[in-house]
Amino acid sequence: MRLGGVNVYGFRPTDKAKMRVSTTATLPRMVLLVLAAGMAAAVLALSGTAWAAPCGFGCTDPVGAPTVTRLSPAPNSTTADTTPTISGVVKDRKTNLAKKNIKLFVDGAQVTSFAYSRRTDRLAYTPPVAMADAAHTVRIEARDADRKTARKAWTFTVDSACGACE
Repeated sequence: MRLGGVNVYGFRPTDKAKMRVSTTATLPRMVLLVLAAGMAAAVLALSGTAWAAPCGFGCTDPVGAPTVTRLSPAPNSTTADTTPTISGVVKDRKTNLAKKNIKLFVDGAQVTSFAYSRRTDRLAYTPPVAMADAAHTVRIEARDADRKTARKAWTFTVDSACGACE
């Protein structure tokens, strides 16, 4: 199919193939491709001399790396609990992450005994022995199927004598 000097190769949403566009003509900056019944549609934007499909069927969704949020204990907080549950929400818009995609480090040492729920995206780890009264560093790393990596690090302090702490 040709549209304003552009060869458009369509697909049905169930097709595995992606839509391709080729041209030798001068093109407008933005074009909306509306294909025949049963076909998908996409918006393509001209960026320099290349076409990009920012969203829609048949294009790669430009999602970023996984995210690490809802950290606990809160960054820069102080707790009287000497075995605080270290947790966070680790998720990715494209990949259904699993424990194998995630690494946890506490005070520089990798911890493999943490739990991760794919249903809630929650990582949790409770140290089996009391942590020393001191500042502690936590780092969570997550890698998705596209090999994009997120790293989140924070510190919290354990002060067992702190009666007014969380």
